[in-house]
Amino acid sequence: MTWTDGYRKSAGSVFAVLFTLLSGSQSAGADVVKTLANLPEVTRDGFVKIVADRPLSASQGKRVLDLIERAYEFDIDQLGWKKTGNLAMPMTVAVVSDKWMKAHRLRFMGGSFNSTVFAVRDEMFSNPVYDGVIAHELTHLLVMRQFLGDEARNHGWSAVMGEGMASHNGKRFRLATNQKRYPQHRIPANDIDQTMTGLDAKQVFSETGDVAESNRFRYPVGLQFIEFVRLRLDGKGHSDAIRQFGAMVADMARTHKPFDKEFQEHFGTLLDGAHLQFVQFITSTENNPAARFADTILMPKKPGTEDE
Repeated sequence: MTWTDGYRKSAGSVFAVLFTLLSGSQSAGADVVKTLANLPEVTRDGFVKIVADRPLSASQGKRVLDLIERAYEFDIDQLGWKKTGNLAMPMTVAVVSDKWMKAHRLRFMGGSFNSTVFAVRDEMFSNPVYDGVIAHELTHLLVMRQFLGDEARNHGWSAVMGEGMASHNGKRFRLATNQKRYPQHRIPANDIDQTMTGLDAKQVFSETGDVAESNRFRYPVGLQFIEFVRLRLDGKGHSDAIRQFGAMVADMARTHKPFDKEFQEHFGTLLDGAHLQFVQFITSTENNPAARFADTILMPKKPGTEDE
């Protein structure tokens, strides 16, 4: 669970949210999942069931259904996966209101409560860029499904890489569905993207576990590291970087080979060395967003504008 693409009001996984706001109880988290799954049904097809805590019109139900399925298919395509096996499991998507979240002492933009229950806010009907949030969060669900019955970070898949891959897909999907809003096919950077220092990046790479989950820089570091690998790693980059990262996740889930070994096999460079190159690049582009974001999915933010 994340607050992503300009909506970061806090940080942490969905379970961090549940444990923090629901007094640290696993049973409380399970109760919320059960409550979500048992909300009144709005509509369904063979893959997705839409439920909600308040009445939705037929057109709203169809909109949620269509958006979830388009974002899910988009993410799978970006990562080079196929909708088979665990990735084809049916899912329940709960549309919840602010009133429902306050009643359950929760605050989120959207995300996976487990591998089959997903939640979105009814803000999606008024927020023009919420589709990016959905694609971001569905990426987390897909990774969870790849590692069904296991924990991705047991094999070195870090919080920074998880948020980086999710942020990549979220922003790519937002560009694909909002072409008029982004005629340059790039998204304005957020303040944190521009102010991040090399020291911030170095710190993120050194953290693990809950500490890493709570570091707000894991979002910009993760996304910009993937873009760095795509464009600049070893002076040449890898144009298919996101699919390579997707292949690594699938391989780790199947073989349990650690991420650093997967990285070296796919890119021919030690992971620590790639981190060092990235930190040096971020340090060299401090106070120079034009150089930092050259040719990337991001573009320098105009002074005086708010984060999206």
